[in-house]
This record gives sequence, structure tokens and C-alpha cells, in this order.
Amino acid sequence: MSATGTSFPAASRLLTPGEFSERLGLIALMAAKAGVYDEALRLWRMKANVDRADLRHLHEMAAAGMNDRLVMFYQQLRRSDPASWVPDAALGQLR
Repeated sequence: MSATGTSFPAASRLLTPGEFSERLGLIALMAAKAGVYDEALRLWRMKANVDRADLRHLHEMAAAGMNDRLVMFYQQLRRSDPASWVPDAALGQLR
């Protein structure tokens, strides 16, 4: 619960999918910058489930120590969804 008495899950119901994806990306980035890499990746996966094509903050996540984990994530995504263009776009940015 936040200082205003509203939790993120409750507030997220008021967001559009794009806004929700953006917020999850920012929270994932904060977790990565704090060195909580497993949680950062969990949040990034959740964000990708909302909008795979939303690659905002990808460079910042990589710079915060997540590059190898993100490469593995997008390689796995490419194997599980070979028709998607997103993994190749993300991997191109990460390499």
C-alpha cells in the first residue's frame, strides 16, 4: 500500500494496457537498479505479457546489469514464438 492508501494492483485497473506496460517497465528498471535481478526479470516478463512490442527501458535495463538475463529471455521467447518479430528486435538492441 502506498502513502496515499492505494496499492499498485488497485491503481493498475485505472491504466490503459500501454500505461500499465510502461509502469511495469519502470518498476522492473527500479528493481534492476537496486540489484534485485530476479524480481526485475519477473516484472519484465509480466510487462512482456501485456505488450511484447513495448521495448521502452530495454537499454536502461541492460545497463543496470540485466543484459545477459534479457538476452536469455528473448532467445527463449524467439524459440517459443518463432512468428514474433519482437525477440529479434530486442536482441538486436541488446547486442
